[in-house]
Amino acid sequence: MDTADAGGEDEAPTGKKEKEDRNYVKAVCKCTPPAVIRVSPKTLERRNIVCGDCVENFTPEESA
Repeated sequence: MDTADAGGEDEAPTGKKEKEDRNYVKAVCKCTPPAVIRVSPKTLERRNIVCGDCVENFTPEESA
């Protein structure tokens, strides 16, 4: 019996990968009200993510 897709002897295949632990940060643009995205800190650091409306980069939300 082939259980390669099941992930283990006792597990049934679900077709979904196990959810990773994510440490996303909230990033905002300059729109009023600002658009909000959640993204990994590494991605936000490595890439310029631009809002299609205000054409400004998303930046980490300021702490209150």
